[in-house]
Amino acid sequence: MTHSTSNNSVVSNTQVQPGPGAAIVTKKTREWLDRSRRHKSRFQLHRFAGNPILSPNPANAWEAAVATNPAAWIDPQTNDVCLMYRAAGHDAQHRVVLAMARSKDGIHFERCSDKPVFEPSVDGFDAGCVEDPRVVRFGDCYYITYATRQMSPGQYWVLPPSKRDWMPESLPSDVPWCIRKNHTVTGLLITRDFKTFIRAGR
Repeated sequence: MTHSTSNNSVVSNTQVQPGPGAAIVTKKTREWLDRSRRHKSRFQLHRFAGNPILSPNPANAWEAAVATNPAAWIDPQTNDVCLMYRAAGHDAQHRVVLAMARSKDGIHFERCSDKPVFEPSVDGFDAGCVEDPRVVRFGDCYYITYATRQMSPGQYWVLPPSKRDWMPESLPSDVPWCIRKNHTVTGLLITRDFKTFIRAGR
């Protein structure tokens, strides 16, 4: 992705009568647009020829099928590029967990552990799966939003909708619709070290 600017001419600094849909371009704005036209952005992104930078790992059953959709940030202490990614194995439940990897250059990553860093709860609102993290840092804590379901989603890409029955037999038929349909909700985690987490709820 490269930054480019339009070659369209800029509104001159003559008298402009404001009206519906009219815009007044100030002298300062016009000068900025002129500079943007003359200078191409020095920041350019290029697709890494060695993609993917992280793949499923058959050595770990829990991430043998999926390693995808990470959050990325830079560790301020080590300057490492960190990934917290969604991982899953080939199990029928499709149990989704979160794992971590690090890199010195943002291209070559090493997994931080042979175990997930965060997993579904035993019987909470996020007992089905934890996936698709997004990370932001405030002060000395990291706040992580993640997608989750009450029950494991199963291999939904294989089963037709009529066969996607997640509800345990013990649940009454009139439970809330979002539970009946096993819809995704967003959870919040708080951590300082990515080893212990506070489940802050939905």
